[in-house]
Amino acid sequence: ASKGPMVSRALIGLFMAFLGAVILDQIIFREDVDQKKLELMDAKVRHILPGRAEELRRQLRDLDSAINVKEGERRDLLADISKNPTITVFSRTKVTTGNNGLGADDSTRVETVTRNSTQVQNPKITLLQPIDDQIAGLRSQKMTKDSSLLALRPAIEAELKGKNGFLDELEVLGKILGESNIALGAWIIWFGLLVFLELLILMGKIDEDETDYDVMLRQQMELHKKRLALLSRDTSAA
Repeated sequence: ASKGPMVSRALIGLFMAFLGAVILDQIIFREDVDQKKLELMDAKVRHILPGRAEELRRQLRDLDSAINVKEGERRDLLADISKNPTITVFSRTKVTTGNNGLGADDSTRVETVTRNSTQVQNPKITLLQPIDDQIAGLRSQKMTKDSSLLALRPAIEAELKGKNGFLDELEVLGKILGESNIALGAWIIWFGLLVFLELLILMGKIDEDETDYDVMLRQQMELHKKRLALLSRDTSAA
């Protein structure tokens, strides 16, 4: 028999033994993996938390400054309105008497100018409601940011848990094997056992005239030749 299929099967056996040992260790060391994942997650949270918390605090400081500015504007308006609840509006009326415009001497025409004053409500009162709405909006944003700051750690933990995949499991398992000689020894035992089983299967195939791999390859080649023949026949008929 050809050595190529045997070499390929041996390599496949090694890879399968490695993956099998990894999967078995994930099952055997499940509690240790979960504990290690919690430790790593806590370390990641401590690394991410300060930066995000500081950004939220900066936004809160900006909102506090904006609220203080608007409240200062409101106080100034109230002070002015309290001091001047009404304002005086002046008007002037001009009345002409005497000359009827028919060519008479202009000296007979008399113009009378009347000055009037009217008290009206201070127009700055209408500016209070828009400022109140702005202050209410800023305070609502601040409450939202405060809630986000309080729930920041659980939110980061949920985000990290949602991104946990197979590679993260391998990373955790690698750290466990690197830190514990007992865990590493157990993994080596499982890996060696699986490799031995694969080698037994491989040795059982050596004396066969044709391996399963050879049969599968030959069948694929025959099927491919039939397809080419059918394609050639259809092309000639066309």
